[in-house]
Amino acid sequence: MAAGLTGAVIFAKDMARVAAFYQQVCGLQPAGGDKGHVVLLAGESQLIVHAIPARYAKDIVIDQPPARREDTPIKPVFAVTNLAAARAYAAALGGVLDPVAREWTYTRLGQTRTMCDGHDPEGNVFQLWQVADVAATEDVAAPASTTEVPGPAHGSRRCISSGSRFEAEIGYSRAVVAGDWIFVSGTTGFDYAAMTISEDVVQQVAQCLRNIEAALAQAGASLADVVRVQYLLPKTEDFEPCWPVLRAAFGQVRPAATMLQAGLADPRMRIEIEVTALRRQAAAGAAGAEHPAGLQSRA
Repeated sequence: MAAGLTGAVIFAKDMARVAAFYQQVCGLQPAGGDKGHVVLLAGESQLIVHAIPARYAKDIVIDQPPARREDTPIKPVFAVTNLAAARAYAAALGGVLDPVAREWTYTRLGQTRTMCDGHDPEGNVFQLWQVADVAATEDVAAPASTTEVPGPAHGSRRCISSGSRFEAEIGYSRAVVAGDWIFVSGTTGFDYAAMTISEDVVQQVAQCLRNIEAALAQAGASLADVVRVQYLLPKTEDFEPCWPVLRAAFGQVRPAATMLQAGLADPRMRIEIEVTALRRQAAAGAAGAEHPAGLQSRA
């Protein structure tokens, strides 16, 4: 009998989100599909993420955070090079990889493997394994990742990802580093670890700043390096309640700032923040140059 591809099919209510999860966490490569399914490959194995038909999907409720479906008779298994990195990605993308204390090992053909169970954003169970000696030689990745991209003559640029599925689906980065400049995309109050967002605008602005701070840290910077900030809010009356949180973050550095009234992509989003930063060591020669904050509002 001829050998061919082996693999599994997972049915998902949110096909795009589940496919992005396995692509990022398990290192699978997209290999086609259509509006009803996505094909992901890893060597000679494939995973097909199939959309649940709308007439059935409308009656399915996915808990947040998702409950693990322990009653499933099948558990797909994927090889990864680093369980710690996979665990960070899983948390950032709405799933779970069990903690280190629940890992186990076994040896086959002289090769020791470390195993761990988890579940995706819809509760489907899976298992990951890594070869112990491979992981020992690799750095642990955080949920954010960086990619070197050829730039203009003055050097290269580095793209930073938060792990959000929207970055891959739309085609943008959480931040771009060009020399000592860091440009952070508009960032909302989603908690990427839980894929939830608070209804409270003050809680949202605090989460926005945590997300921005995480991106800046990947670039070797912090909120203290921010030189310009732009606030986008659907309702202008939501802005003043955010001032104490913003003052705590930027009161000492006082970046240039603008507030705009604008509709946002999701009605749950009540504020979006975009910043530009210049690493302080690069700005040290500016002889104490100050950037007074001029706050404008436009409907």
